[in-house]
Amino acid sequence: MRILQILLLLVFAIGAQVIHHLSYNRFSHYAPEDWVTYANADYITSIDMGQDEIYLATRGGGIWRYNLYDQKWLPPFTVSTGLRSNRIHRIVYDRQSNQLYAYSEAGVDVYNAGFGYWTPATAGEEPPPQHPLSDGGISDPYARPEISVLNNFFVKGGYTLFPDGTLSDNNHYQFRITDLLVDFQRTLWIGTDGAGIGRANMVTGDLRFERHGPAGNQLRALYRPRPHILWLAGIGGDDRKAAIARYNIRRDRWAYYYSGINLNIPSSRIFAMDGNDRFIFFGSDRGLFTYDVHNKSWLRLNKAPLNDDAVLDLLAVKEGVYIASANGLF
Repeated sequence: MRILQILLLLVFAIGAQVIHHLSYNRFSHYAPEDWVTYANADYITSIDMGQDEIYLATRGGGIWRYNLYDQKWLPPFTVSTGLRSNRIHRIVYDRQSNQLYAYSEAGVDVYNAGFGYWTPATAGEEPPPQHPLSDGGISDPYARPEISVLNNFFVKGGYTLFPDGTLSDNNHYQFRITDLLVDFQRTLWIGTDGAGIGRANMVTGDLRFERHGPAGNQLRALYRPRPHILWLAGIGGDDRKAAIARYNIRRDRWAYYYSGINLNIPSSRIFAMDGNDRFIFFGSDRGLFTYDVHNKSWLRLNKAPLNDDAVLDLLAVKEGVYIASANGLF
C-alpha cells in the first residue's frame, strides 16, 4: 500500500513539473485561423502594400487586409493570429525581406509568412527606411499623393469632401484623412479617423467609403436569426458612428443602423437582443424597440408602463417578449 502511495505521489509530482514548465504558446493549442477576430475598422492609422495585398492598420481592430488579385477581403490580423495588440499605429511592409512589421503600444511585431503567424521582433529588428518607388505621379503604384488630389474625385455614398481634406457625412459629422496609398491596380486607398476605408478609382474618378466590423468593440448583444446573418450591438464606440451592425457572413457585407437618423431607434447603447419569426427586439438604455423582419421597418415601443426604462435583458417568445428592466419585469 505504501509503495502504491509513493508511486501516486511521483505521478502527481511529474505532472506538476510538466505543467509548471509548460510555457503558453497559442499555436500549440490552435491553428492561426481557428479563431478570427472582427473588431471595428473605422479608424485607419496606416496603410502599406505587399506583393498581393493591401494592409490597413487600425486603432483597435488589428490589421485589415485586401487581396488585390482575388479582389476580396481576407481575415484580419489580430491578437488571434499572434499580434500583441489590436491597436496598431503603424504598418510597414519590407519589400526586400518580404516581411510585415506592426508597431503598437506593445512593441514591434513581425509577420512570419512561412508559418503564418506573428512574433515579437527581436531587439533592433525593424525594416530599413522606405523610399517612395513612385517618381511623383499621383497614379503610380506606391505613390502617396497629397490630400488635395482627393478634390479630383466624385464622392459617393452621401459624403462631402472639402478642399482641406475634411470629410463630412449626411449627419454633418466630420472626419479627417489619415493616410493615402496607390496600389499597382491604380486604386487609391484612403484611411480616415472614423469613416472607415476609402477607395478611389484613379481612372473613373469615383470615390467610396466603406466600413467593416462592429460599430464599436464593447459588444453586449448578439443575435443570429439565420445561419448566415448576425446582428451585433454594444455600448461603446464613437458617437459619430455608433450603430447596430448587421453582418451577412455569406456575402461578407456589413450594414449599419443609426439612432438619431431613424427616430424609431432611440439609442445605440444596446444591452440585449432576441427575436421570433416576425420581430427582432432590442433592449437599450432608452427602452425597447423592434425590427420588423417582414416589412423591414423599425418600431419604438415606448408606451406606459415601460416608457424609457433601461432594458437590461429580454427573452422573445412566439407571442411577444419578456423584458427585464431597471424597474422590474414586463
